[in-house]
Amino acid sequence: MTESCVQAGWQPEAIDLFGDWDLQRCCPTRQVSDLGQSLSDCCVRKAPVLFGTGFERLVVSGSLVNLPRLTLNSSIRSVKLCRAPKVWSKLLRKAGHIVPELFPDSVDLSHGQSEWLVKPVVGSGGLGIRRLDIASRAQIMPAEFLQEFVEGNPASLVALADGQSARLLGSFHQIVGDTAFGAPGEFCFVGSVGPVSFGERIQQELEVIVNGVANGCGLRGIFGLDFVINRNRPVVVEINPRPTSSCELLEMASGTSLMPLHVQALTKSLSDLESADADAISGPACFGKSYVFWNRPIPATVTPLFHDWLIRQHSGRKAADIPMAHTMISPESPIATVLASGPNSESVLVSLRELAKELLDRLTNSQQKSPGGELPGESQVKF
Repeated sequence: MTESCVQAGWQPEAIDLFGDWDLQRCCPTRQVSDLGQSLSDCCVRKAPVLFGTGFERLVVSGSLVNLPRLTLNSSIRSVKLCRAPKVWSKLLRKAGHIVPELFPDSVDLSHGQSEWLVKPVVGSGGLGIRRLDIASRAQIMPAEFLQEFVEGNPASLVALADGQSARLLGSFHQIVGDTAFGAPGEFCFVGSVGPVSFGERIQQELEVIVNGVANGCGLRGIFGLDFVINRNRPVVVEINPRPTSSCELLEMASGTSLMPLHVQALTKSLSDLESADADAISGPACFGKSYVFWNRPIPATVTPLFHDWLIRQHSGRKAADIPMAHTMISPESPIATVLASGPNSESVLVSLRELAKELLDRLTNSQQKSPGGELPGESQVKF
């Protein structure tokens, strides 16, 4: 997102938990341990803030109560509505769309006809999601809820909204829980491949869904939806009320930044936006990005040699989110992001897996003491 802002001609300052090498080269960066406190500092300085992944938890918790007029995002109210599963589920169900059941309001668990997921109310990246063990229901925390598990192919979309209507910008395959990338959990978000089309019927329903969500929640700017394709119907499982990581794939396809469109939509209607900008968001090729996680039981250190290799990969547009040399990578933590392109989603997924394997091999070999064991094989995920 920061590179997108720079591409648009802006001069951002990044607040980040990791402070990656390429982020620091892109713009002034503050690596912090407390995002809430850092955003409070922005409030004092009256600097506008553009939310990234995971910032919704600060909104829902009330940490950003002083920032509404200074955010380049939807209103605090809209963000809270999108993070209230009861609200958006009722909205979509009333419009005739399929949504997962929620407990305890919708069904009785004793029926035993569905599998259930325990999900954090304000989680991100699939972290903290687990299958429900009926016998351990007492272990469900107050900040968690139960959502019906829906079988199908995971996917996502990016849309642009003006508070009343929305325009679908692109849809994507999602890579979830793939051990080829070291994913630490079954529902861990690994990456996206696209833009792709899921067929005329699904794409038309997605258009209706994003319009309903935008109007019902008052969303403005770029937002995302996670959904599952089940029996040739999209089933929405989560709403992300801000620009998502898949925006980068649209920008790769179009060669233009989405940030100007995002900011314009905060105050203008979609009909007032330049159609040329919207029409530019398309491309003949397919692109992909995926996080690679450290899948060993002991920490790893980013050696200077491994860091130099990552920089070369970054120069070739094959890697991003490069950790600084001497960074300690904890087990199940992200190492870096790999990037690929190709004529279709299948070829892109193959390239991403190859890049991830090479990255994991090189990091493993760079350690003075090898943790031992074989690297995980490719999982059988097909689009």
